[in-house]
Amino acid sequence: MSIDEYTVKPKEYALPLKIGLYSKMDKMSFSEWLSAEMQKRDWSQSDLARASGLRRATISNVLNRVRQPGTAVLHALARGLDLPLDLVYRKAGLLPTRAEPTDAELRWLHIFEKATDKERAELLERAEIELARLKEKRKRTP
Repeated sequence: MSIDEYTVKPKEYALPLKIGLYSKMDKMSFSEWLSAEMQKRDWSQSDLARASGLRRATISNVLNRVRQPGTAVLHALARGLDLPLDLVYRKAGLLPTRAEPTDAELRWLHIFEKATDKERAELLERAEIELARLKEKRKRTP
C-alpha cells in the first residue's frame, strides 16, 4: 500500500480546516504555500514527488485543490521539504494559529531535533557566541 492511498478522498472525511481553534491560513491557502515552498527550491511537481515519496498526481491534486491532503501526505511533504511537521500542519490549518512559534522558530527546532547531543551542545554554544557578537555590534551602531 503506497502512502498515496492514505490521501483522504471523500469530502466528508477530509481533515477539518475550521473547527474551534483550528483555522485556515490567514494569508494564503495550503496549495499556495506549498507552491511557494516548491518555488523557493526551484522544484517541479516531479521533484517534490521524488523527495516526498508521493505520486506526482497526488502533488498535483493538492496544488490544484482537488483534494485536501491527509495526515500521511502531510508527513511525506514535511519529510520531502525537510520542514518541521508542526509547520506543515499549521500551514494546512490543522493546528491552532498563534503568535508563537514562528516559522523561523519551528525551523530552528527542526534543525536542533535532527542533531546529536554533541552537535546540539556545539550549536547552542555557537548561537550564544553569535548572539553576543550581534548584541555588541548593535551597541556600536548608532
